[in-house]
Amino acid sequence: MLSPETKQLVFEHVTQVVKSVDPAEMDHETFIILVYVVVDDLFPLIAHYCQRPGPDPHLSDSEVIALSLVYEWTGWSEKSFYSYIRKNYCHLFPRLNERSRFNRRRRDLALIINELRKLLLPELEVYSDRFRILDSLPVRVCRYGRAGRVKTFRDIANLGVCVAHKEKLFGFRFHFLITWRGVIHDFVLAAANHHDLTVEEEILAPYQNLQVVEDKAYIDEDRRQQLEEERHITVYTPKRRNQKGYSATENWLISHIRQLIETVGSQLVEVFHIGWVRVRSFTGLLLSIYAKITAHTLGIFLNSLWGREWLHIKEIAF
Repeated sequence: MLSPETKQLVFEHVTQVVKSVDPAEMDHETFIILVYVVVDDLFPLIAHYCQRPGPDPHLSDSEVIALSLVYEWTGWSEKSFYSYIRKNYCHLFPRLNERSRFNRRRRDLALIINELRKLLLPELEVYSDRFRILDSLPVRVCRYGRAGRVKTFRDIANLGVCVAHKEKLFGFRFHFLITWRGVIHDFVLAAANHHDLTVEEEILAPYQNLQVVEDKAYIDEDRRQQLEEERHITVYTPKRRNQKGYSATENWLISHIRQLIETVGSQLVEVFHIGWVRVRSFTGLLLSIYAKITAHTLGIFLNSLWGREWLHIKEIAF
């Protein structure tokens, strides 16, 4: 691993590169080059996670990761994105290999992509922030009516209900924890039938001394007291009208705070298309989730260096 001093120098160089680009005048090619340069500069800091025998591949890991992150911004199919890059930007990636081989490389680098995301978190003040918001999103494999005929993810997905959209589905729920600036700190992908409290226990297990705002799905007074006593985690959930201690003002305040995670959730759905599973294997699903969250975190990182609103992600690229 590289020393803290080397890491600081790397981030200083990345900062200079990003600030040299005017986001208002950035076209697709500039964006692709920028993502590649940032990834390539940061890659030595996480290269120790990527050990492989034999000679280095023709298409570098940095190129594969950069293209994977750019792909998540487009919302296109893999085939359309690959054809677009092959047709328009072959001069940037002259060693771009055949599509199936490229996709295998992407899947092989899924965990490295997540390590890149973790590398950015300290730069976004995540660990000094003691405030979190927790929520979940449906990730559909298929609609409820087709669940009996679908074989994909039959062993790990399940039937569930999305209360917000008033629909039944077959798939997963993506539970995510964000900071007060909208940075996704942690997440869990669980089958759609898993109880929210079970997932809450898993996602909060590594943490202490937090204040967490949640929605009504996570209400459990005994669990709330346990978190407060054992790990000094204070949980705020809106109370039901028939619940002891109900306050309309407190519920309004919690709902107002939760607008932030609803904004992040809408970005994950509308910009990064997390609401539907487009892959057929678990490794592909793992890559998809890691790449989407890393792309979102990278967007916040770029905006922070440009001095823009951190969550103005949609305007960055495609």
